[in-house]
Amino acid sequence: MPHTMDTQYAKEAAQLLSEIKYKESMKKEMSSSLYCTLPDTAECSFAREMSDMQSENKYKEDGKRNLPQSFYSQLPETADTQFAKTVSELQSEMKYREAGKKAVTSSLYSTLPETLETQHAKEASQLQSQ
Repeated sequence: MPHTMDTQYAKEAAQLLSEIKYKESMKKEMSSSLYCTLPDTAECSFAREMSDMQSENKYKEDGKRNLPQSFYSQLPETADTQFAKTVSELQSEMKYREAGKKAVTSSLYSTLPETLETQHAKEASQLQSQ
């Protein structure tokens, strides 16, 4: 077959689908893993959560590493693609900031009574984070 954009897209889509099916089968297999056979203690629960977080972080790193090789990065830079890219970056930034605000509202300082000492500690913490 000739090497066109359509064949390249079909090839990449087939590879992604294959990878998705592989990951789904691994998730099913992992659900009957060591953690399922262990008693549900605080240590086991913590280890399972840490393992899940590491897996998610690795998945995101792999995605960032493979992004320059994606089909969309090979498209010509038009006003529409630039606009879509900018909107996507802004949405990502907004989600990041919202998550940060939620974390701040559930922080240690928000649960403590409002005293001069806690106010000073909160202001010092905010100054350090800037």
